[in-house]
Amino acid sequence: MKSPGGLCSRRRIYIQNVLRGMNIASGKIFINCPGNNGRLRFRDQVSGRYFSYSNFHDANVVLVKTASGSFYRVMDVQFQSKPVSLNTYLAQIEAFQRIQPARRNAEKAGICYWSISSPSLTRDLTVSH
Repeated sequence: MKSPGGLCSRRRIYIQNVLRGMNIASGKIFINCPGNNGRLRFRDQVSGRYFSYSNFHDANVVLVKTASGSFYRVMDVQFQSKPVSLNTYLAQIEAFQRIQPARRNAEKAGICYWSISSPSLTRDLTVSH
């Protein structure tokens, strides 16, 4: 997508509403590749084909709290068959291009930037194993 708010964003909003109906708070992971022009790549879990995005992608993220700590799980239904850890998700992107946490005025070519945001993630979520 050349601008935020495309199909992945609409899918994320739909899933976020479904999760909210199940009393599960979720937010979004937003990825911006300002200088890449089509270099943000993901492998589709169904077809096995690789898709390239021009500049933006977003997906659902849930903060899971356990007795051993808190961690994020990314839910990107087009590219993952199940929720994966944030580190796993970012490592899959890193296979194709550099990715870093978002910073102000970050416009280096060849680097993607990610951020996690949502006021709903401030709610206390407890999962027991």
